[in-house]
Amino acid sequence: MKAIKVAGVILASMAILFIKDSIDRGNLLLFKSSNKNVSVYKLVDNLIEKDKKIKEYDNLFKTAEYKDNTIYYTDKSEPVLKLVYAYLDKAKLDNSKLFGEFSAGKLAIKFDYGEDVFKKRNPSFNDSAGLYFKRDKTVYIFMKDCYANALSLGLNSLYLRHVLLHEYTHHVFYEFLNLNRIDENKIPVRFMEGVSE
Repeated sequence: MKAIKVAGVILASMAILFIKDSIDRGNLLLFKSSNKNVSVYKLVDNLIEKDKKIKEYDNLFKTAEYKDNTIYYTDKSEPVLKLVYAYLDKAKLDNSKLFGEFSAGKLAIKFDYGEDVFKKRNPSFNDSAGLYFKRDKTVYIFMKDCYANALSLGLNSLYLRHVLLHEYTHHVFYEFLNLNRIDENKIPVRFMEGVSE
């Protein structure tokens, strides 16, 4: 039953993408799925609205290039950029001791300023401070306050260092597995997390 629902959702998504640009708004088209009538127009409108919100959110980011890394940040997180560069150098050095010298390729690092957006990226990891997505080789970090989480003299100042080094190591680990043609499914998640710590 669950597989049928998933297939229905996939088919509905494909139909929406197919007709998204050629819909005649004068006619109401209904798509029947799981005994429910779903307005394709409403779904398309929701997709368009979501796309607008993402663009509005992304428009507030600036970019900085540092070696093989593109860093997306806002005015609020700009004060930590030089510290981020130092942490990236440390992460590269530490990882070369573990994995040897090789190019892990480009990495994007995005400092989310919206906690709700950050948590929606992967709802199953709601308590995480950072996330790495190997698909797009991007690290996402939520930093509420760059002064408290990175620039103060208290224990919280280690937050950024810890999160960035951890997520960077995930990137290098996956690239190492890929380079050496090692099936990531044969590596226990606990082992990966331990190495990243």
